Amino acid sequence: MVAEVDESALLKRHAQGWVQIVTRSVEETIAAIRDAKANKRAGVSIGFHGNVVSLWEALAVVAEKEKVSMVELGSDQTSLHNPWNGGYYPVQLTFEESRAMMVEDPPQFKQLVQETLRRHAAAINTLTAQGKLNNNWMFHIFHFFHVH
Repeated sequence: MVAEVDESALLKRHAQGWVQIVTRSVEETIAAIRDAKANKRAGVSIGFHGNVVSLWEALAVVAEKEKVSMVELGSDQTSLHNPWNGGYYPVQLTFEESRAMMVEDPPQFKQLVQETLRRHAAAINTLTAQGKLNNNWMFHIFHFFHVH
C-alpha cells in the first residue's frame, strides 16, 4: 500500500510494476484492501492517489467502527526534513494547489502543513490506542517540529 499525492509518481510506479492496483479515492482503496485480505492476496500492491492523511483518517474510522485492523504495519516515508518546501503536503489541498501555495503564500502553506501533521498524528494515535500500530515515529516528528 502506498499513498502518493503526485499522480505522475504513482503512475510511474504502476508502469514499472511496483504498484499493481491504482485507486483514486479512500473508499476505493479500503475496498481494495478488504478484497486483498478476503482473498488472502498478501502480495498485492495498492497505490492510492491522494494524501496519506486522508487514508490514515479513514482507516482509523474503520478501526473504531468495526473494531478491525485494515493495516498490520504502517510506515510513512515522507521528506519531513523539508516539510515547508514539498516534503510534506497539506491534506486540505491538491498536489497542484500545494505547489502553487508554496510559492505564492508560504506562511499559509506552513500553517496547513502543521494542521495536517496534527491530523496525521491524531489518526495514528487512534489506531495506536486500539493496539493497531506503534506510534513512536510520530512522537519524534512532533517533538522536532513542535506542532502539538
